[in-house]
Amino acid sequence: MAKHSKKLLLIGWDGADWKTINPLIDQGLLPNLEKLVNQGTIGNLATLDPAYSPMLWSSIGTGKRPYKHGVLGFNEPVPSSEEEIRPVLSLSRKCKAIWNILTQEGYKTHLVGWWPSHPAEPINGVAISNFFQRATTASADNWELTPNAVHPMEAAAHFAQFRIHPQEITGNHLFPFIPNINELGSHFSQHITQLVRIIAENSSLQAAFTNIIRTREWDFASVYFDGIDRTCHEFMRYHPPKRPHIPQDEFDLFKDVIVGMYRFHDMMLGRLVELAGEEATIILVSDHGFQPDHLRPRNIPYEPAGIAYEHSPYGIFLAKGKGIKQDSLVYGASLLDITPTILHHFDLPIGRDMDGMPLLSIYENPNVPKHIASWEEVVGESGMPKAAFLNNKGALDDMMQQLIDLGYIDPPSNNKKEAHLQTKRFCDLNLARAYFDGGKIVEAKEIFEQLQFKQPNVPWIKFRLATCYQMLGEHPKCRQLIEELKQSHFYQEDMLTTMEVSLLIGEQSYQTAIDLLEKLLQKGTVKHAQVYMQAARCYSMLGQPQKTKAATEKALDLDYDNPIAHEFLGVWNYNNQYYDAAVDCFLNALGLDYNLATTHYYMGRTLLALGKYEEAASAFEVTLEMMPHNNHARQQLAYLLKTHLGKPAASVRVMQEFGKYLQGEMVVVSGLPRSGTSMMMQMLQAGGLPSFTDEKRVADENNPKGYYEHQIVKKLPHNKHWLRSANGKVVKIIAPLITHLPFNYKYKVIFMLRNPHEIYNSQERMLQRLGKREKTGTFSIALLDSLKKTVQESRLWLDKHPSVEVIYVAYEEVLKAPLEYAIKISNFLGGSVQPMEMIKPIDNRLYREKIES
Repeated sequence: MAKHSKKLLLIGWDGADWKTINPLIDQGLLPNLEKLVNQGTIGNLATLDPAYSPMLWSSIGTGKRPYKHGVLGFNEPVPSSEEEIRPVLSLSRKCKAIWNILTQEGYKTHLVGWWPSHPAEPINGVAISNFFQRATTASADNWELTPNAVHPMEAAAHFAQFRIHPQEITGNHLFPFIPNINELGSHFSQHITQLVRIIAENSSLQAAFTNIIRTREWDFASVYFDGIDRTCHEFMRYHPPKRPHIPQDEFDLFKDVIVGMYRFHDMMLGRLVELAGEEATIILVSDHGFQPDHLRPRNIPYEPAGIAYEHSPYGIFLAKGKGIKQDSLVYGASLLDITPTILHHFDLPIGRDMDGMPLLSIYENPNVPKHIASWEEVVGESGMPKAAFLNNKGALDDMMQQLIDLGYIDPPSNNKKEAHLQTKRFCDLNLARAYFDGGKIVEAKEIFEQLQFKQPNVPWIKFRLATCYQMLGEHPKCRQLIEELKQSHFYQEDMLTTMEVSLLIGEQSYQTAIDLLEKLLQKGTVKHAQVYMQAARCYSMLGQPQKTKAATEKALDLDYDNPIAHEFLGVWNYNNQYYDAAVDCFLNALGLDYNLATTHYYMGRTLLALGKYEEAASAFEVTLEMMPHNNHARQQLAYLLKTHLGKPAASVRVMQEFGKYLQGEMVVVSGLPRSGTSMMMQMLQAGGLPSFTDEKRVADENNPKGYYEHQIVKKLPHNKHWLRSANGKVVKIIAPLITHLPFNYKYKVIFMLRNPHEIYNSQERMLQRLGKREKTGTFSIALLDSLKKTVQESRLWLDKHPSVEVIYVAYEEVLKAPLEYAIKISNFLGGSVQPMEMIKPIDNRLYREKIES
């Protein structure tokens, strides 16, 4: 029995992009979509990397990243074989999708065409797999339905009659796509074959799906169409404006295909909306966009699934229904948010193991979401697919050929074991990219290193591994790979120079970086705005404001539609107190891409400086809508509400959300150098707490038991990405750097105190032992005062930081009563370290600069 009060229709348009849609709406060519836009909430939908459709649609359906759901490409090794490969299937998914959860909860649920969804899953309703519409014969006369393409099995014959064979598509059907079809030559037969298959297959899905929602009860129904994406890969090169390398006769023939396919989808949409009825909520999404303008590449890079470079990073989102805002925008949405939003719609809890969150801002009066640990722990029949359903190798081979024809995969090697190995490596590559995209840089690096070891001459593996090394501060390894890539001539000099410059910026070697960039720019061949943006960053760090501005403006000359360049120029104006000009720049950036949360954040800071407190608060509110974890914006908003807008209660409510968006927790050992920080690191590691170190700074006369440092920590003012790798560990961060900690982690700080005269003397002796200071050096009162001031400023900052718990520990007191302080520290850390083990590294003989009181 269906529960009609919350019916939800989810429609997937693979590859749909607002940049293509908006001009067509303006021309009145998409009336059904335009009506939904006016009645609902729309926005961009951020994609993931890699932007491969089976992975993305699995993330849409689960709310989880690929390393959790298990779909890792277009094809995969057969688990029980060392030779066979197959397209990804519903069996590839390791977790429940939204249709499984709703089945388990008793909702009437239907699913048509999702990629991947074969074999059809035994859900509480009709499931039609992505093998259903594929023509496996040249003629429609003996076209048998692929086994297990329909659930329930007894309905297979009924739905088979709705399929449309490519043979049934005539010239009249093609005329809306190619008005000059009569002028086509035989050499365009491949284009026509692809277009015919796209129309037939998507029409088949529409026919089956409309029959389901017209004749059967339903609470949730979803259909997926791949027509836009496939058409764009085949014909976007011909979409206006014409580019110089496209022959005029081909442009004249195919320039209307993309528009025709969007209009075709709009007509199908109109029928779906009509059948769904006014009471249904409708969500329309795409997994990524498709570059329709000058940003689409002329040539596809030679690497696996290289055609994905034609994708753009934002798909579309549209929601319309009761309680959803009308003619409104949503910001910062991700495809990971779709399943949590659907769960929230049905008043079901969101799994905390999901990577997305419900899009509450689309509702007029949103309810507070509910949560559970994981839907995987909920017992009950969910209709998850079973391997026993799979028994048709011919259908798998047909699907593999389809992927080859589309250009997503290369023809597999005739050597089955080699093909199996290549497929396994491609899945591993995608897993590493998914880890990287999810901020798990260490996990990504480990897989890239394994792939690099097995395939040492594959440039795209080297490039991504080099990026991991760059992010983790392993610069020598990164540089080695850059040099190897330069020798391979695979990547453009602009790209490699940009990466090398990023290393130098991370090392604060701005002059070396700008020398390298200027050498490249002198060649006069640079066509990438990013190179000038790197130059602008370097000039900014070197304190050369006019050159900073000139480089940014040059970047805008090359690509005026680059919102990042407008944002950077706005930040430059803000830093130089040209606040009105900064506002103009930020407005330009937001006009191009409203989803730039950092632009809204800097707009808020600029408006605050101008004394426009209401507008500043609004900018920070938008920032938090897009980027809820931006606790910097949250703190600024709370300050405005309390201090300038007279809303102390609202300020308190804002700060109540602070802890909700912390991304992790770590223990920080801080203090001035020579204040006992190394000893405390040794104690914590001995007590059982893992430390974030690279072991590059070895023990010496100054620290016989080791420093327990990581070189990347020095880059904290400019690089905070590495903090993800320190999550759950203890990291040493000296006092002068502590104030650069971001607000999106929880920190338990052990701050070491020591007599400043002892610290001064100890630092001097250390420098003398290193040969960097004469033994007869002059005592510096200014340096001593600076040490004291640094401690004072650090303590003031720590005491006010909303996500810091701090304990101040005197070095000499630990030496006097080691067990007492070990117990105090253990209690401070919640008992996560063993006091008796902590005291073992303590050595009073190393207290060498003691000043008797």
